Amino acid sequence: MQNLGHISAIGDSQPVDNNADRSSNAPAYASAEPSITIKKGWILNPLLDYLFVCGGLLWILYAVTFAGISAIGSDPKSQIYGSILFWGALLITDAHGPATLVRVFESKTTPKKVRLLVAAWALVLLAVGCFSVSHKIVAQCFVKITLLWVVQHYIAQTFGVVLIYCFKRDFQINKVERFIFQGLMRSLMYFVLVRMLTYPEYGRIENFMGLEVPFWGPLPTLGVLLTGYAFVMFTLAFIALVVRRLIVSRQMFPLPGILAIISVAAITLSPRNGFYLIGVTFYHASQYLAITFSYFLKEKALVKNGSVPLSLVPQFFSRNALIYFFGIVALGYLTTNTIPVYMIKIGMSDALVMGTVYALLNCHHFLADALIWRIRDPQVRKLLV
Repeated sequence: MQNLGHISAIGDSQPVDNNADRSSNAPAYASAEPSITIKKGWILNPLLDYLFVCGGLLWILYAVTFAGISAIGSDPKSQIYGSILFWGALLITDAHGPATLVRVFESKTTPKKVRLLVAAWALVLLAVGCFSVSHKIVAQCFVKITLLWVVQHYIAQTFGVVLIYCFKRDFQINKVERFIFQGLMRSLMYFVLVRMLTYPEYGRIENFMGLEVPFWGPLPTLGVLLTGYAFVMFTLAFIALVVRRLIVSRQMFPLPGILAIISVAAITLSPRNGFYLIGVTFYHASQYLAITFSYFLKEKALVKNGSVPLSLVPQFFSRNALIYFFGIVALGYLTTNTIPVYMIKIGMSDALVMGTVYALLNCHHFLADALIWRIRDPQVRKLLV
């Protein structure tokens, strides 16, 4: 949900001042001295955060496979497991992209310039998509770029989530600690990307929605060795950071943040296997939905009441929440299922259509996401933290 470069400078910021912005560009409720009394330390609540934000469901569902349960089995347990994965993809993965559009075009905290940029980016991608659905080489390049970009997107989102937990718990990071944490996440990203461009087994996909994704490379193996070494060193330095703060300052690095780091590292380091696909839904997409849903409910409460209740959970079944959830699910189904199926029915190539739609929707989501979550913006930070 953030790019590493933009948020790297805020690690040693002071605790949030909810009254920091009184400019004329602030939303209408900003001048009303709103009070945010949401329970400190969590995005939704402890249980939901551990399950949907930190990767709890990812590890639970992956553990099920060790019991011999498969998503494609014919026995009752496997059918239940397969149904969970199917409905998860429909209700979470397909919906998390439209959640960005709601954040862009419905939230009062989104600047007009950002809305115009997001709309312009959509037009650019639609133009690329017109060529992609009829030219295999364009579709292959489009998908390849998306699969490279997704590594940065997953890791950067986790970076932002960990910072949110640090803010929520008043865990301030000094410049050295910020350097170590940022280095950990960047070295992970560089290692995964360089490995994809060095070894065909990580960079080529023979059948991605019916489309062959080519291998771009190889780069010299020295790149993998150097980035891998950097990742190991920063991992050890981060462990030392956590231990030192615990012993010297008696402060524990936010545990949800540590679990999120472990989860995103496991997902991005793994090949595109069953574990990775579970992580797409039950780590990355669920994490994003939890954040955007929380943001949406907080903003609605501030506009209506001037404050946010202690717990957001009772608001989950409010009229606004239900309209929001079913709206993004419907839009997700329309863009990822209805439209592609129609295009295929009128004679377009299955593989080119599915690959193009995947790349177009994700590339639009990636850039829009990077533009809207400006945590240094007082109004955005107020609702995130």
